Amino acid sequence: MLVRAKKPVLLAEFSGRSDAGYYGLIELAEALQAPVVDLDMRQCFPGTHPLNLSMHDDVFDGADVVCGCDVRDWERPTTKLTSTTRKVERVTAKGAKFIDIGFNEVVISKWSMDYQRFMDADLKITADTDLALPELAKRVKALMKKNPNLWAAARKRGAEIARKHKAAREKWMKIGREVGRNDSPMPLPTLAYEVWQKIRSEEHTSELQS
Repeated sequence: MLVRAKKPVLLAEFSGRSDAGYYGLIELAEALQAPVVDLDMRQCFPGTHPLNLSMHDDVFDGADVVCGCDVRDWERPTTKLTSTTRKVERVTAKGAKFIDIGFNEVVISKWSMDYQRFMDADLKITADTDLALPELAKRVKALMKKNPNLWAAARKRGAEIARKHKAAREKWMKIGREVGRNDSPMPLPTLAYEVWQKIRSEEHTSELQS
């Protein structure tokens, strides 16, 4: 499903709780050349990685497969609410498929109490993402190797994602450099920019810059 998707999106919430899940997601994203949305409940994916499209409002537009990696509520980021009618609509492509990998089926007591509505998925996989993500990445690579046309399409998709990522980071960096430097309290973009300038050369951030 992921390999043949035209616009797959990887959605992560708690998969970064360990090295295996963290680096497994990087490996999977690079194998698919798919964008990653990190919901920031854990640090699941490097913010500087060219496939990171977190905080991009249009990342799910036209998505035909969404794979949730230890995601408790994948409906929230993939839908929009019309305030006047209180109607919730998906922002993904019509007929988009949802894959849920994690332990949701184990920890949920009653869907009516935990979510107040039924959240179904096309494929539910009860698995530890520490094991599932590296294995899934390995299988994706094998399928891509067998089909050069799919890999060519994936690389083209990845290049477009990288351009969007770069443009957004340049915009955010500009805001951090130029906006509200003398304000008190300092705006969060400016604070983030200043902190990054101090830590970007530190050893523990070197892997995230690659």
